Amino acid sequence: MSMGTAANDALSDFSDLTVSGGEHLPQVPWTDSDLDALARYPWRSINQDAASLLDELAREPGVVLTLEALATRLGRSSAGVTGTLSMLSRVTHTVHGRRNWPLHWREQGNEYSYTLDEAVALSWRSLRGL
Repeated sequence: MSMGTAANDALSDFSDLTVSGGEHLPQVPWTDSDLDALARYPWRSINQDAASLLDELAREPGVVLTLEALATRLGRSSAGVTGTLSMLSRVTHTVHGRRNWPLHWREQGNEYSYTLDEAVALSWRSLRGL
């Protein structure tokens, strides 16, 4: 499935799609099977917190949300979301053997922003029954 123009425009700003600390690992596309394994991961911070984060991004693929906006939508603190992303990094590296999250991120100045592309969002919504 191809992404719409708005989603393509939003993702064109995301020059660094890798997660810090996994530079030695490959950047690998996320498959339905990978996403399903991630959704079922036994750590609460992954299977609940990261899943709710991905749920929120999947509702509006290509829409870019700052860390603060994402935290507000999730009813969590920015520090709590950052902690969830840290755990997601660990699982991404150690369990999935890749350097990239299923979501895209960027840093502009002191602000971090996140988005999910349409293909991953569609798969995630299907897996999660959204």
